[in-house]
Amino acid sequence: MQNFEKKTVDPDKFIPILKETVKNSGNVRLRVTGGSMRPFLNSEGDCVILSRADNLKRGDIVFFVRENGQCVLHRIIKIKGESVFLTGDAQTYKEGPIKKDNILAKAVGAVRRGKNIGEKSAVWLFFKHIWIHTIKFRPFLFKLNRKLKGLIR
Repeated sequence: MQNFEKKTVDPDKFIPILKETVKNSGNVRLRVTGGSMRPFLNSEGDCVILSRADNLKRGDIVFFVRENGQCVLHRIIKIKGESVFLTGDAQTYKEGPIKKDNILAKAVGAVRRGKNIGEKSAVWLFFKHIWIHTIKFRPFLFKLNRKLKGLIR
């Protein structure tokens, strides 16, 4: 992956820059904030590489704008016509329908814990194809994870 210049951009200015860059087949590196994409992506420095939202599929991570103007990075769990249903990897509910027109970009790579992760990597494919089926079991999995971490410490 390429090196990127680090910039802090006002959200109102960022959206037009993102749209123009991905429209011209460019990539935008975006630092992850919030915890909705854990355990795959963390807000402690992980980034995603965003590109055009072409050929959307179940399991893709997309950057979209909610009706209230909030920008969100979540995973597609269902496509129905011109709408999608989404969830964060840490969430236990689906959001949608979201119009495909509200999707600004698709993640094509990530920097996770300092390492470049591509769409064909084992960890990416695990979250895209396997983790997506755990929505109903996530509360149990997260609780089990906390208990195991407590035993190890």
